[in-house]
Amino acid sequence: MSIVAHEEGRAIVAPTVMDFEQLAFIEKWRRRATRGIIVAVDGRRGDLLITLRVGELGERLDFRGRDATGAARKARLTVGDRITMAIEYAATDVQAGAGSGVTGDCVGPGAVVEGSVASSGELVAVDVGGTEVLVRGDTLPGASIGDVVRFTIAEEGRAYLIPTR
Repeated sequence: MSIVAHEEGRAIVAPTVMDFEQLAFIEKWRRRATRGIIVAVDGRRGDLLITLRVGELGERLDFRGRDATGAARKARLTVGDRITMAIEYAATDVQAGAGSGVTGDCVGPGAVVEGSVASSGELVAVDVGGTEVLVRGDTLPGASIGDVVRFTIAEEGRAYLIPTR
């Protein structure tokens, strides 16, 4: 829904219509998205840098990424909001791994990620203790399902907010 006009102090709300490209984009990322709670939002440099916490009382993992489409800013997200988001990272220093985990419990630039490849292709999913870290396939060359890999996150992730109701 979007506000299209104001009339005597009341907002007139009309449904937002999405074109085919927007729907295809959402569907592509929805399947890979993670649900969590926003624990930090930083907009001091123009674009939003969002930290999403996944997991409940036990093991938790934070994902950090920049709003790639402007949807998070438009949604006026704040700390404590429960959202669905896909964050895509680029890997560097790729090598064979031996375990599963993330240094510092926050997936962001410089973090070392170790886990098994759950899916491969254009977007590789690396399972890190039951949570998937999404990595661009071109930065994890030759990764096959079942491989255990270790790599460093090269830069801030690209965050895609997935609209839900």
